[in-house]
Amino acid sequence: MGQIVLVVAIGVGLAGVAAVALSEAGAISSDTSADIVVVSLAATVAIVVVGFVLRRRFRVARDGMFVGLATLGAWFLLLMYALAQDTP
Repeated sequence: MGQIVLVVAIGVGLAGVAAVALSEAGAISSDTSADIVVVSLAATVAIVVVGFVLRRRFRVARDGMFVGLATLGAWFLLLMYALAQDTP
């Protein structure tokens, strides 16, 4: 179970980054990219919660929780960067 948490945490992070990259390349629409990013964020929050609950039983679940927290932090930094680019 812990390995599943870790793999899903890494997978949703990569899916979110891939969605942004494909949107920038013009391969998918920005609406589709936004939908994938929202699903990625929701899955990351779920992984953090599941990893927190299972952290005592499975050591790898704790690692998955930390990967999920790092992914949330990366999305937050990306949001702050995007807001900083908006010029008046």
